[in-house]
Amino acid sequence: MPHFWHVCNRGVNPELGKIAGTTGEMLQSNPLALTQLLIAYHMLVAAQGY
Repeated sequence: MPHFWHVCNRGVNPELGKIAGTTGEMLQSNPLALTQLLIAYHMLVAAQGY
């Protein structure tokens, strides 16, 4: 597995999995965070040609 830990680190990306609600409140969504990580991982893997 390639080293993409810096992409998945909440210290680097604190907005991971957060969305704005209809009234402007910030919501934390773990399924959204997981989806974002999987998409980012596959995009980075494809870019590196693994």
